[in-house]
Amino acid sequence: MLRRVLALLAGAVLVLGGLGSPGTAEAGPTAAGPAGRAAAPAEVVRHVTYEGRTLTVRMRPVRTRAPGFEVLVQQGDGDLVPTAAPAARSYLGSVDGLRGALAAGIVRSDGKVEGIIVFDRGGTWQFVDDTVTGTRGLEQPDSFHWPTADDADRNVTVTRGQVGTTTYRWDVAYDLANRWFTHPDTIGGSVARALDAVELNTVILLAAYEVDARLRPATGRVVIRGLASAEPYGGYTDLLGKVKTEWETNQSDAGADAVALWQGSDSGGGVAYVNVIGSAWSVSSNGGTGTPWVVTRHEIGHNWGASDNHTNGPEGATIESGNAYHRFDGTELSAIIRLRDDRLGWEVPPFPAVRTLREPVPPYAALDLLRRSTAGVARHFRPTKNDHDANGGLLSLKSVRGRSHLGGRLTRDGNVVTYLPPDVTETSVDWVRYVVRDPSGRTATGVILFRVVP
Repeated sequence: MLRRVLALLAGAVLVLGGLGSPGTAEAGPTAAGPAGRAAAPAEVVRHVTYEGRTLTVRMRPVRTRAPGFEVLVQQGDGDLVPTAAPAARSYLGSVDGLRGALAAGIVRSDGKVEGIIVFDRGGTWQFVDDTVTGTRGLEQPDSFHWPTADDADRNVTVTRGQVGTTTYRWDVAYDLANRWFTHPDTIGGSVARALDAVELNTVILLAAYEVDARLRPATGRVVIRGLASAEPYGGYTDLLGKVKTEWETNQSDAGADAVALWQGSDSGGGVAYVNVIGSAWSVSSNGGTGTPWVVTRHEIGHNWGASDNHTNGPEGATIESGNAYHRFDGTELSAIIRLRDDRLGWEVPPFPAVRTLREPVPPYAALDLLRRSTAGVARHFRPTKNDHDANGGLLSLKSVRGRSHLGGRLTRDGNVVTYLPPDVTETSVDWVRYVVRDPSGRTATGVILFRVVP
């Protein structure tokens, strides 16, 4: 259950919450230098097994570093010293036989492959080489409901063409607190392992933010706090305020659109300002040890304009509404895209347009909200009209179920669906699933919600 605290502060909303991996944080050994610059392989293949099921993952390199990528390690006198980083080694790819799944990961500094498999609708396996080390969101909801936020402006999904045909890059900086960096069971004061965690987190972010929203995260400045006495986070209190001050004063030249502090608390929770991407307020404080990708994806989502339990989870426990699935629901995505458009209207927009993603990924099937359907009166619509593809492909309807949750009947003619609502005695919410397909044959399952009146 997410904890939530809201406070209005200089136009930014503070949200406390996010579910991450718990852990402890203690003093650790002195920082070690990063691994060498060996070239990353052109393809990685792993056969990942969980509970007797083996899936073959195939991934190819993908860029996840910003033009201004750099690594600074803080010394005992407080100085930040540039440190050489290993060659980029992020990967994105597919899962044999699963057209609705994708894989994202890295080749770590020790040569092992670590990543996640994202299934249709956002369930995940996390793996190292051939072994699953964790799962999340494998159970999908039994039903869906109409968005119910108190703020009616939130209760909307993305509209036709709203995501658009352009991919934009946004730069995320990482501030790695000494408590996180020196944890003996995870990073152990190793710069190489710290950079593994950063690279893994960014490519995992890409598997949601770019696939869902055509917003490509890229790692910018990475600050590693090598000595506790030299970091600005002593006492680990008021961390959100401290990280904002640090990056507004001492790191203002970094050009980051979002700053993620990994502070290594054992709670695994986080806190972030909402609706602030691209500004000095766009910071988050993220707990947990190792690679806290679950909490970080959630807290950065606040920076991007989505609130905790944004519209009370119409599609289940998506990133901002329970944080089980590695996807945004249609209402969360609508908020993110509206904030993107606001920023693109600035005199100097913070997000440069970049080349469309080349590695094939599944499309995004956006929530459909049909606000008024009369019992017994047929209506025609295109469920794919607000769907989109990060690869820029033209989408088509693959299938739709013939009966809805309340017993309505559905037929299709190409991309057009005809819905005959069931008889109801009061206003009711009905729903059905459908499948959209891109030109490469990759698929995504979407949800259509109908508000049926007698």
